[in-house]
Amino acid sequence: MPIADRRHFAIAFALTLAACATPPSPGEPGPHRVPLEPYLGTLRTVEVEVGGARHAFLFDTAGGATLLTPRLAAEVGCKPFGRVTGFRHSGERLDLPRCGAATFDLGGYEARVESAVFDLMALLPEGVPELGGIIAIQTFEGRPWTLDLSRNELIIENEASLALRTVAMKEIGVRSSRQGGGGSIDLFMRVDATPGALWLEVDSGNAGPVILSPHALPALGIDATPKPDETIDVVLPIAGYGPVNVKAVVKDTIYDGLLNAAFLDQHVLAVSADLQRAWLAPAGKR
Repeated sequence: MPIADRRHFAIAFALTLAACATPPSPGEPGPHRVPLEPYLGTLRTVEVEVGGARHAFLFDTAGGATLLTPRLAAEVGCKPFGRVTGFRHSGERLDLPRCGAATFDLGGYEARVESAVFDLMALLPEGVPELGGIIAIQTFEGRPWTLDLSRNELIIENEASLALRTVAMKEIGVRSSRQGGGGSIDLFMRVDATPGALWLEVDSGNAGPVILSPHALPALGIDATPKPDETIDVVLPIAGYGPVNVKAVVKDTIYDGLLNAAFLDQHVLAVSADLQRAWLAPAGKR
């Protein structure tokens, strides 16, 4: 079959699959496009309405849970209670007071979730625009979603729209984990390595290079020992997708490593509601 005919056939076949996808059932919420805004270069924020007012929140896929700054918690009438405990990738333990359930509106998508109180602004440079907290994967738990940072949008999907979205994407290996007594969620992407797979956290809040733990280097065939903060070129064989060239630094973490905002800028990531399946495509080509 001529190349032009093959391309025509592939496009027609993809469109046929899309047309045969199950339409949303009556009452099933349609996909919600949530706009994202650039923040401090490669990071993104999302406008959230909570407590009757709108605030910019950091959108961070590795944020774990929905978090409010102490200032916003006081404004919305949160009376902190109890404690939720988690760990940052560095191993640092975080003990955070909890807030009860509240409704968070993200561009028309409403989620009623519990949150915790965390002084996010203390981690950021002085004088940067004020943020109200962090929106993480846990915020829209139970819904499939697609992240396209190249278009500055998060799409809260339904099953039918996810099927349409992923027709021309490649399925990859992922798994999720929970901290904080089950209240937070992290997502990890599988990287084929020797003698076994590596799992890198999907971290849109990482504005720097990809982070690899020292123990991950031999599995990737890297013999050198980089200097602290030295950036190196690394090829990550993403399971089900193929090799991706990234800039990385080596730091000891409790994980095999962390992906970054730059990686997500270059790819579109779609994830199932149960976080057991995911699909990846080059940005602008889905």
